[in-house]
Amino acid sequence: MNKLHLMLLKSTGLVFLITLLFFMLLLQLIDLFGHLWMYIDRQVPLLDIVQISMYFIPKCVSYAIPIALLFSLSFTLGTLYANNELIGILGSGMSFFALILPVFVLGFLLSVGVFFFEEMVVLPTIKVKTELQEAITRPNAGAAATRDIGFIDRETQIFLKADAFTPQDNSLIGLVLVDRSAPRIIYSDRAQWDGGSWLLPSAWIYEYNQAGTHITGRRVMQYRAVEIRQTPEKLRLTTDTIENMDVVEAVSYTHLTLPTKRIV
Repeated sequence: MNKLHLMLLKSTGLVFLITLLFFMLLLQLIDLFGHLWMYIDRQVPLLDIVQISMYFIPKCVSYAIPIALLFSLSFTLGTLYANNELIGILGSGMSFFALILPVFVLGFLLSVGVFFFEEMVVLPTIKVKTELQEAITRPNAGAAATRDIGFIDRETQIFLKADAFTPQDNSLIGLVLVDRSAPRIIYSDRAQWDGGSWLLPSAWIYEYNQAGTHITGRRVMQYRAVEIRQTPEKLRLTTDTIENMDVVEAVSYTHLTLPTKRIV
């Protein structure tokens, strides 16, 4: 690495740090003003707002690094071109690729560093920030059920639809189970996980009669839905986005969604 490379890295690094701080501030303001109406409505204390913003800093760093690096390199090269310095560098026999090669190496090292930074710092802090934000703005958020979920199991031809999944007690609300191999439809107001399978305390089963002329319905007081292969652990994965998962959770989530289709 010659003096020219050191000059380029120094100029790029200085602009990179300034740009990084600028975009971090911009992202913080976007997040703050996006939730400002909730803070005002709930009369959230200033210290709690500052604490939420502090937990959002690592995520801002993760978001801002790629943009800051791209902008700083473009700005530095643009300045060299505007001052006719780039013409002199290329005229001396150095190729443009050889000139910016150290920046490529820096970008690669930053990519590896951001990956580990995301795994070890960003994900834990963003989870704390989200939980703290929901606890402050929605006091009863901890007991709330998750949004609607649905699965299509292509191997068993089972379609599962539930109005809500409650992770606190591993229960499904408003369960509809469509067995296309039978065919039949099973409905229950509630389904409870008993450790090995889903138990429906009161289920309605709609299916064709033996002649296949019309559909009949019957009520089963205790129905064990062995057709449902999704465990509560897998359903919990559907309540979060993949960007908030670490590598292990993301692999489990991908393994879950490959054989089945999630239609949340």
